[in-house]
Amino acid sequence: MMNTEEVCKEIIQSIRGKVSHEKYTDFFLSHPYSNTALAISDFFLEQGIQTSSYLTKRQDIKLLKDCTPFIIQVKSENNKLFGIVYNIDVTTAFWYNPIKNRKENISISLLQKLFSGFVLIIDNTKKIAHKPNIKSYIRDFFNKDFTFMIYSLMTLSSLVFILRIYPTFSFNIIINFILIAIGVFICLSIINYENGESIYLKKICHKKKTIDCDSIIHSQGSKVFGVHLSSIGLSYFSGLLLICAINSTVVLNSLLWIYLLSSIFIIYSLYYQIILVKKICTMCMSIIVINIGLAVNLFFVADTSFNIKDIKEIGSVIICMYTAFILIQTYINGKYKNKEFKREKYTLTRLKNRKDIFMKILMQQRKIESLTDNIGIVFGPSTAEYKITIITNPCCYWCKELHKEIHNLLWSRSNIKIQIIFNVPSSSSNMELEVSRAILGSATSPSTYYASNEILDFWFEKSYNNLSLFKKRFIFPKTILEAQDNKINEMYFWCKSEKLYTTPSIFINGFLMPDEYELKEVLYMI
Repeated sequence: MMNTEEVCKEIIQSIRGKVSHEKYTDFFLSHPYSNTALAISDFFLEQGIQTSSYLTKRQDIKLLKDCTPFIIQVKSENNKLFGIVYNIDVTTAFWYNPIKNRKENISISLLQKLFSGFVLIIDNTKKIAHKPNIKSYIRDFFNKDFTFMIYSLMTLSSLVFILRIYPTFSFNIIINFILIAIGVFICLSIINYENGESIYLKKICHKKKTIDCDSIIHSQGSKVFGVHLSSIGLSYFSGLLLICAINSTVVLNSLLWIYLLSSIFIIYSLYYQIILVKKICTMCMSIIVINIGLAVNLFFVADTSFNIKDIKEIGSVIICMYTAFILIQTYINGKYKNKEFKREKYTLTRLKNRKDIFMKILMQQRKIESLTDNIGIVFGPSTAEYKITIITNPCCYWCKELHKEIHNLLWSRSNIKIQIIFNVPSSSSNMELEVSRAILGSATSPSTYYASNEILDFWFEKSYNNLSLFKKRFIFPKTILEAQDNKINEMYFWCKSEKLYTTPSIFINGFLMPDEYELKEVLYMI
């Protein structure tokens, strides 16, 4: 069990940030260690938020009261659960409980027992989370679970009220519509819960002595002929919503018969939950209550008599129910296929990012034939285990994008050294030559002028393709710059001899980095 994505969502919300659901999913699917603190740290780094990790004694957790909010690792199976501490005082703390999937107060003594000793401090976050109020619950309720139907439901709601309420007012029709709309929302939220997309329902449906939504929703009895009851329920209520838009007394009367027929589901659901599983699903019970409410609402006002002339009207009811079923099943099937695709993608990513597999693929790649010891610029310790050689060009856009990863790499790894080789022909533009000369010149005598990494950072991050700004910032004697031409030519002819014509090209210990990998992925395996 892992909750790294869940924890990141909670932290982003607590600091009033906004990140799309797809961004969370894509990041954690592609991360080679998605269930670790490293994945959490990398996610925040991608959002521009710095983190610091520490190992501390459990009794010292109360000393971190000025660092809130911070993430802690909770003692559980394999230590893969993470909680969030929002506030600490003398005797209690307010935190996100990953076991119960909710925010709650907890005594310091109990928190210390659950605390494993690992803490991740979120830097530069002045806004912290507060206890959720009704407004935040309503906002999360709509934003997280019901994006799919929100606009269509509002349009349909307007249509229903125009056709059924005006010009005659009916209290029963209003109640009928409201109950059906609630049924649509509940069924859709159950479907999202099945797909692991509804954090809100996880907070409602956490396990208790007699309540266990997972035991019901994911059981064999939750399917009829291979179709989930949640899908059937959503089709049922959506069809009823369409039926409500038909301005006909016969159709209204037929709704009562539909509600009475649904009693078969009520009996089956109660028998399955109470007798067989001996657990109750709160959302399933809500659907039962809604069905009973719908039947009672129309029982005393609907006419149950039947006329052969009413068959045409009843045909409209059948069409509405069938149309809703087809549309909903198409949506659900697409949702499940997308989930299956993501699961397969996750499995392949995990397989691809195994170090032994990567090394075997790497050793089968093209290898540099000639030595590179005396050309280019090298950053990092000379005794580093891994040497990453990057063939680059100052005016290459993709080299500019790659530099962001190089910058992070230089500050985060001690077992890697990076060699920069410029593929700049003597016939290149003045811009390419000027920048290359300046970077190489700084490497010649860095103590006298500027550090090479400082020049690289400034060029690629602040003055890319702006030579005048670059020359104002870095001033070198002409003799120093002209002395670099031989080095530039030497690097160019080396690239030509190795038949390296594209930039950037990346080699790891002399082997070309496989096309299937990105540099940021490789860093987890070396």
